[in-house]
Amino acid sequence: MRVGRWLILAAIFAIIVFVGDTYLRHRKDIEALAAPPGLDTALDGNADSWCDTQHDGAKLTFKICAKNFKQVKDPAHMELEGVSLWLYHKEDKEFDLIETDKAEFDPNTKNLYSDSQVDITMGLPVEGPQHGRLLKIHTSGVHFDKDTGRATTDRAANFVFDQGTGSATGAEYDPNTRELHLRKEAILDWRGKTAEAKPMHIEAAEAYYLEKESKVVLMQWSKLTRENLKMDAGMSTVLMEHNEIKRVDSQSGRGVEDKDGRTVEFAADHLGLDFGEHMVVTHIEGTDHAKLISNSPSGRTTATGNRLDLGFDVGGGESTLSTAVTTGNSVAESVPVAVPGSSAE
Repeated sequence: MRVGRWLILAAIFAIIVFVGDTYLRHRKDIEALAAPPGLDTALDGNADSWCDTQHDGAKLTFKICAKNFKQVKDPAHMELEGVSLWLYHKEDKEFDLIETDKAEFDPNTKNLYSDSQVDITMGLPVEGPQHGRLLKIHTSGVHFDKDTGRATTDRAANFVFDQGTGSATGAEYDPNTRELHLRKEAILDWRGKTAEAKPMHIEAAEAYYLEKESKVVLMQWSKLTRENLKMDAGMSTVLMEHNEIKRVDSQSGRGVEDKDGRTVEFAADHLGLDFGEHMVVTHIEGTDHAKLISNSPSGRTTATGNRLDLGFDVGGGESTLSTAVTTGNSVAESVPVAVPGSSAE
């Protein structure tokens, strides 16, 4: 019995020695196998993809998807990567698409915020090819309200539409009213549909693009420049038809056309400019305290009245002032240029 006990103890000792030797020889390999990382205690969870939708009855109004997301505990929010957001219009035929690399979503306030670059494409068709106006906005620092669909930023924003480009500092877009508010330093460059069309450069303190009404409202002050024609005014309204400027109505406007050695200055409390094909000026009207000053090599003519009408000859994508008429309490004065050697010198 004693011999058997010693044999058992010897066997156990041999096993321990063998296991110890094996561990020592493979220790580095075992330590190299790191334990899988545990879930961050600040997170409730994470995943490779996530989507959320919102309906009004059977109608889809809102859809947001992310390629990756993390659910953060405190404060409660979701960190999203590769974000796409679809905002469906009430007509259910078009939607606006918002895309950004990173964003934070607050499930309590239902607000989305992206400090990264954001691209907003308005008026995409649910089915079929694109038709009508298309506006793309590129900016950053965007706050998005899930309930109202409104997107806002205080940062610089650039945008592209069918017939031009623009920029502003601070912007707000409401998909329900289809209104884009350019808060400060609004700039629009309208290039027209054809190669013959001369671009129109527009500046304003702020502006509203009313997509449903095909209208741009320029607030506080406005400036319009088209080739030889320049105009400064207070508030102005730009009316469009088939994506081209058709008329501009301005308050307290004053302008000048300088062409072929002839300068025509005009001003009135209310100015209206009509545009034809290729965005060529066809007619300018001024009402209330209207004034016209024409300077040419032959002399200077000044006319005032209740109303001013300027007519233009149009051809080859150009317009040339052809007539100038003031009516209603009209007063005109013409001063010829003095001829060298004459008594008028």
